[in-house]
Amino acid sequence: MNQYAAIATVMLVAMATPAAATGEIVCRGVESDAIRVTLGFGTLPVLSVISARIETQEATYQLSEGGNADLIRFGDGAFLNDGLIARFTDDIVNEILAELRIVNMDDGRHFASVGLLRLPGKAAHALVCEGP
Repeated sequence: MNQYAAIATVMLVAMATPAAATGEIVCRGVESDAIRVTLGFGTLPVLSVISARIETQEATYQLSEGGNADLIRFGDGAFLNDGLIARFTDDIVNEILAELRIVNMDDGRHFASVGLLRLPGKAAHALVCEGP
């Protein structure tokens, strides 16, 4: 095998390997500890959600099957200058089930991260978040 074929093989294997979460944000509800959001994402120029779990009094959703939760799909999202936005849909990408907006503030010495979780037609919740 020549060196170009070896390099191409290594590149193909690397591209086929599933991405691992490189960052995680954990949020809890301001008014209720029953509200929790966990978001794992990869490091890419665009938002790449690897894992997600949303727990509220109204519903529990997660990105992977299993457990006592409804399955969701990562619809779209983006890193913003001051945080991120992510929308999650039902399994057949028919409707948005949850929208997460996180805002980060940093003055050089202090860092704060807050969020809003909207479940269309059900509820909206304020969040306090910790993460990368």
